[in-house]
Amino acid sequence: MKERFADLRLVVLAALAACLLIAAQPATADAGGKQTGDHPQQLVIVAAEADLDAGELTLHGQNFGDEPAVLLGDAADLFVELMVITSDDETIVAALGAVDPATYRLVVTGGPGATRVATMDVTVGAVGLEGPPGPEGPPGPEGPPGLPGPAGPPGPPGPAGPPGPEGPPGPSGILGFYRVYDSYTCNEGMGGNCELSEPDRPIATCEAGDVATGGSAWRDPTPVLPTFPLQDRVSFPHPADLASAPTGWTTVLGQVPDGMVLHVVAVCADLTP
Repeated sequence: MKERFADLRLVVLAALAACLLIAAQPATADAGGKQTGDHPQQLVIVAAEADLDAGELTLHGQNFGDEPAVLLGDAADLFVELMVITSDDETIVAALGAVDPATYRLVVTGGPGATRVATMDVTVGAVGLEGPPGPEGPPGPEGPPGLPGPAGPPGPPGPAGPPGPEGPPGPSGILGFYRVYDSYTCNEGMGGNCELSEPDRPIATCEAGDVATGGSAWRDPTPVLPTFPLQDRVSFPHPADLASAPTGWTTVLGQVPDGMVLHVVAVCADLTP
């Protein structure tokens, strides 16, 4: 292969010199004022991959053109042209053949002009020396938002807020207790009985807004009934709360003997100021 490098060295150097000469010529204008001889787009090599098992060298880049030529040179600038197997504007596959592991100078030409030539160092069969870091590239575009992260720990308690507005006044409490009395006298005559209906029934009623918390009923003794029967006594349970408490006290007797006087008393809670 070194013999081929020596044979083609002058050919490659001559081709490169011709490209530079053509690139240096100024553009001319035709009769209509349109420039002629404008440079084509710059040929660019982005990457090169050598497959020694397949004996192929694959190049990636831009603007390779329709009929690119690929040349490989060693450290002594001895170049050989590789046979292009397939190519398009962005990819070239060339026959590599048998080469020694080393770093080579790769040249791709796509026609006359300085913009139609590009070079790159490519390592075949061995890892070359690490090159210097390239310049920092521009920031890339902003990526899409990531997934929400896990919830963080609770933060410290915040400072106490200002006092809230004063609430409405609550209900009044019990200011005291007092008794209310009522009575009923049976005047049937001739020893008969009085039927106690609702209008006649004695009721000890608390003042408006107050409630009865207890009470009782009794009769005046008579010669016939010196004592009041126990089953006729009235005793209501103490209310669970003032809102459901009764407002008075009465008796549940249905009949009263002639001449009997019934009394009822209510113990009232004073709720009104």
